[in-house]
Amino acid sequence: MIKSPVNAAADRLKRRTVRTNGTSLTDKSKLPTGVAAPFLQPLVAKPLGVSKPTAAVAAHSMPRPNKPNDKFSIPPVQSNPQNWSCTYLSEWLKNTDSEMIIDRLIKEEVDGQAFMLLTLKDCMEYLGMKLGPALKVCGIIQELKLIYLTRYASSSQ
Repeated sequence: MIKSPVNAAADRLKRRTVRTNGTSLTDKSKLPTGVAAPFLQPLVAKPLGVSKPTAAVAAHSMPRPNKPNDKFSIPPVQSNPQNWSCTYLSEWLKNTDSEMIIDRLIKEEVDGQAFMLLTLKDCMEYLGMKLGPALKVCGIIQELKLIYLTRYASSSQ
């Protein structure tokens, strides 16, 4: 099978890696925690006959700055989520876009501690959620866990 010049070039790029201290920088799992990897962004081809990148090419090839909208917007956390009752959790969730699961959480007696233990699989199988809403709830749970870990985890031991 004869490869086109574009496919051959793509194959060469796939094989090429940059190494630092013996670690391949194309392997995301080996990057140190917290390291941004803008060099791992997918390559975007420039249209023929264009001397400078178009806005679409620039937008896809440039790393985006972190914006507040990149995270799930959650209401303020005024107390330790581990201590939240089912009722308090329900009231807190009314201020998110996940109101549709409140009745189910009450029925299943999910409090703050149990809420932070929910996984994507739990949301889909036991709470009967579809993938999209379940992913959103898991994003809210992750944000809540982060707040818990930064504010309350060290003081609860």
